[in-house]
Amino acid sequence: MKLADAIATAPRRTLKGTYWHQGPTRHPVTSCADPARGPGRYHRTGEPGVWYASNKEQGAWAELFRHFVDDGVDPFEVRRRVGRVAVTLQVLDLTDERTRSHLGVDETDLLSDDYTTTQAIAAARDANFDAVLAPAAALPGCQTLAVFVHALPNIEPERSEVRQPPPRLANLLPLIRPHEHMPDSVRRLLATLTRAGAEAIRRRRR
Repeated sequence: MKLADAIATAPRRTLKGTYWHQGPTRHPVTSCADPARGPGRYHRTGEPGVWYASNKEQGAWAELFRHFVDDGVDPFEVRRRVGRVAVTLQVLDLTDERTRSHLGVDETDLLSDDYTTTQAIAAARDANFDAVLAPAAALPGCQTLAVFVHALPNIEPERSEVRQPPPRLANLLPLIRPHEHMPDSVRRLLATLTRAGAEAIRRRRR
């Protein structure tokens, strides 16, 4: 069975809950580029937009660290808009092993830095799913929610603010999986921040 056909016959889950997103300070918390200006895990360049969130606040922040490429910039000094939303969505639930088996994919496919499989799974948009729920690549134990742009009206912002990453994230840096294209200089910086720890960041902000 082709992947698109498997997606069309996959079980649907009604997802209700709260999710977290962080993004540029100048945009609302539920904003996404449409069409997409660059590729992502569940979209290709030029396709309809996809909005990404995490089931945990630290999972949303972990994406910033996973994809950080600004050489010479301390990610804990970066300001981002972070917020919580309420969702009611029909999702393709890839956290369910039975659904992954139906599609013929496994967690390795979903976490890989090769997006070939996950971008193909975006065919769920054409099968009238609102979103994809999947294991998060950035932080083990978290889940990623990829919402197709047509379903953004089903997302209700609860609160958001502009701030820097919480110092406590320094303790999670050893767990965050860096993208394969992260510069070596950034990897060294994150290692230095890990050794310094959360308390050093708190002292610096006082």
